Parts: sequence; C-alpha cells; structure tokens
Amino acid sequence: MEIFRGKSAAQQAVRHGAVRIANGFCLSEEPTPNQLARIMSEQWPDCALDGYSAALKHVEKPLRFPLEFLRSSSLPSSKYFTSRRARPKGALTWDGVTVCNPLQATEIMAEEDAVAFLEAYFAGRYGASQMEGHMLDFQRFPQHTRRVLENTILGADSVPERNLTRALRPHVTVHNNRYIGPYRWDLLLEEYKLAIEVDCYAYH
Repeated sequence: MEIFRGKSAAQQAVRHGAVRIANGFCLSEEPTPNQLARIMSEQWPDCALDGYSAALKHVEKPLRFPLEFLRSSSLPSSKYFTSRRARPKGALTWDGVTVCNPLQATEIMAEEDAVAFLEAYFAGRYGASQMEGHMLDFQRFPQHTRRVLENTILGADSVPERNLTRALRPHVTVHNNRYIGPYRWDLLLEEYKLAIEVDCYAYH
C-alpha cells in the first residue's frame, strides 16, 4: 500500500485516487483497521494503540474503526482514528502494531468494560503475577483505574468462578487458582481452610 505524507499529500492523493486518512496523510487504498494500525506504528513510532483498540489487540480480537491511539504529542484528526496526548507506558509491538500497557488502556474505557477486559486478559493461574509485572510501569494510578483494579477478579478461569468470587469477597479473602498438593482449586478460603471447585476439569 502506497503512503502519501506531508504538504503535497492531498495533491498526490487526488492525482493517484488515494484515500485521505488525515490532514497530510493519505493511502493508495482503503485500509482495514489492522492495516492502518500497522502503518500508524511505522509512521509514528512513538504512538501506541489505546483504550478499546489496545484491549482488542491484547485479547487477540479484530480491531475496528475508529482506532484509538495515545502519543506524547498530538496526531492529526481523522474519521479513522482518535488520539489523546499521553506517553505510552510499557508499550510492546507484535504483528507490527505497537500497543500500550493493558492497565493504561483502561484509563479511557468504561469501568464495566475495563473490568471485563482485565479479567479476560489476566485469567488463569498466572494472572496475578502478570498483573504485578504490568503494574511496575506505573508510579501511581488515576482514580478510575484504581476503581477498575479494585473490582477486577484476577486469576479466575471462568465467569462462574468470577461471580462466586465477587459474591464472597465482601465477606472473606478469596484466592483463585491455588494449588493444594498436585491439584489446583478454583477458589481457596485460606482462613477457613476451605477449597472450592466451581466448574471442574470437564468444563475446561
């Protein structure tokens, strides 16, 4: 796909029948969301997918327009993407697309959606340790992110496990996906010496 950038981009676009993506930025054909994300990562290496776009990429689901980006300086306005001014934290690149830390992505997501995303991303027995690794990129969290983290169930594998954990948490400390001997239990109530299996091996 041919890229036209700079002051002459509009003239070149007209001459070549290209698609205007943003002011001073045109492409020779209509891009898919993933194609545009990859091109943006190449053309603006200091930007990263943000918000819902980052969440979709992190859980390996198809991207959709408009894409959401963050960058220390502004990006041109476009119907294909939106952007906010912020330095990407813990950015990583795969499949040619740069994506911000999943915790940073939640800053502009609705609280309920952010919780659902983090619970899916940090599911399983390594969820809590993975979360701890991502938290190292932050000195402090915005109030919105703190609320999201407080309501996120880490390490559970399924919706029933999360629902039971969420119901029990106001009353007792719950640990998810903990080993007792060779077996990994869904919930562990350590102070009561009680282990709970919610949906067993057959479910998984």
